[in-house]
Amino acid sequence: MTIDMDKVEEYAPSYIDKIFHFCAYLLFNGFWFATFVIRFGKRKRTAFFYAIIFSVIFGIIIECLQWLITTSRSFDLIDILFNIAGVLVSSLLITGYFKLVKKQ
Repeated sequence: MTIDMDKVEEYAPSYIDKIFHFCAYLLFNGFWFATFVIRFGKRKRTAFFYAIIFSVIFGIIIECLQWLITTSRSFDLIDILFNIAGVLVSSLLITGYFKLVKKQ
């Protein structure tokens, strides 16, 4: 069975891309945090701040570039909001993890 890419919206739920944005930025922020701590030797608080800033700015830049330089993609403010939501949940998970580890 082949899927006609012009009709892909018929096969996927309309909100699936929002879930992808949320999950991608949840992971993206976690990877940035780990990179700043492990690779660059930053303190956790500094890495936490940098990861959030880099992730949010990257998401905004990507959405703006879609609007400015492509004809097949478009700017979507809701995508940015889901990106930020993923970053915030990731940040909460990171914070919760270190609070849990500290208690033990």
